[in-house]
Amino acid sequence: MKCPICKVGSTREGLTTANVNIKKYILICKDVPALICNHCGEKYFTNEITKQLHDITQETLSNIIDEEVDKIWEKKGLNQEKLEMVLNTHINRE
Repeated sequence: MKCPICKVGSTREGLTTANVNIKKYILICKDVPALICNHCGEKYFTNEITKQLHDITQETLSNIIDEEVDKIWEKKGLNQEKLEMVLNTHINRE
């Protein structure tokens, strides 16, 4: 495939590193399959790889949010039982 960015090079299969910004974090995914331009170095991901990166990002974001919530709870002296009493409900955090 001819590179749509530089219009000079052609792409070849290779491995690259994908950096994904999540909130204040950077998720670094190494050895990600990509098409790489042999002239300008631009990298392209297939739809399948893009979906996998999205899924990994969403799972990581979910874990980050869980950790941040846990830190807030600890800082405020909260625990699940206290919060359930205040809200008069049951919370399942699994």
